[in-house]
Amino acid sequence: MSAPTANSRTSQARGHLGRAAARLFAPLPRVAFWAPVWIPLMLWAQFALLGLRPALAEGQRLAREEARLAPVLAAQRIEYEDLRANLEAWEDPVYRERWRRHMRHASR
Repeated sequence: MSAPTANSRTSQARGHLGRAAARLFAPLPRVAFWAPVWIPLMLWAQFALLGLRPALAEGQRLAREEARLAPVLAAQRIEYEDLRANLEAWEDPVYRERWRRHMRHASR
């Protein structure tokens, strides 16, 4: 028998890698098929292990922050609407001309 050549050893190595990859990726379709089951189970396990108390505490903290920020948001919305109306008015050439005339008559 003749000694194996480098080319035949390379093809054998590729064959072994191909079989190893096939064995590695073979369970992926089965895992993906059962994903709608095991993802909620993982979330349930997280709640079971970490508890619901930290989540409820965070919800209460966020509710307090929302109550604190609601008046600030309302004031900023009013300011935004005023600025938007002012911008819209200044984009109107008739308004600009009336303002110019008003300022000219006010300075007399």
